[in-house]
Amino acid sequence: MMDDKVVPELTVDDKIVAELTIPENVIKALLLVSNSSSLEKALEKLIELAKEAGGRLDLSSKNVFTTVLRLCHSLSSISYRHLLLLSLKVHRNLCAGEIKNQNEFLQQKGVEIVMDVITSVGFTPYPVCAIIRVGLQLLGNYSVGRGERQCDVWHQLFPLKFLKIAGVRSREICDPLCMVIYTCCDGTDGLLTDLCLEQGLPILIEILCTASAVGLKEDWLKLLLSKICIEGSY
Repeated sequence: MMDDKVVPELTVDDKIVAELTIPENVIKALLLVSNSSSLEKALEKLIELAKEAGGRLDLSSKNVFTTVLRLCHSLSSISYRHLLLLSLKVHRNLCAGEIKNQNEFLQQKGVEIVMDVITSVGFTPYPVCAIIRVGLQLLGNYSVGRGERQCDVWHQLFPLKFLKIAGVRSREICDPLCMVIYTCCDGTDGLLTDLCLEQGLPILIEILCTASAVGLKEDWLKLLLSKICIEGSY
């Protein structure tokens, strides 16, 4: 007599993946490179590996950046916000000082994908505050690369998307927003001029209203105002 086979119960992570239209090769690649048994664990491990320069370099050589970007593009729904958040954290860490990954982000239209994610979850402080925050941190790390990267972020967010984000009364969102604007304007007088003219002033007003209402923890707004008032002739 043959024994009945026990079918393992699907984990929450497996059920989510089964419902998504993620290319199978994307999932397999992430599980393999991270030596993990689930997508969630794979992303968590990649986040840790990408915190170190050596880890970022190693992962970039294994095409992890593009693979996670494809995953992120497939997860553009608030229903999967936990996996979205983990995916954005991987990209944020991979873009920190790694030119190859920043170039890949530019070539793959990463800013557009990130803004699609933020737009899909909504410009509200809760429950998606962390997704917007990490998305902005990613754009800040990317724009630190200067040149094309600064212009890439600026041309896709200025002025309307910057204005929408600035209107969210949350210090967790306003701090990285100020970082993105500061890093975009750093060394680019033309963009700083845009910020101080008719289309840019409402953004600054909303940021100041948020700072007044909820306070800020980081120094990016001070640095931005210093750049406007001291370094520039505005």
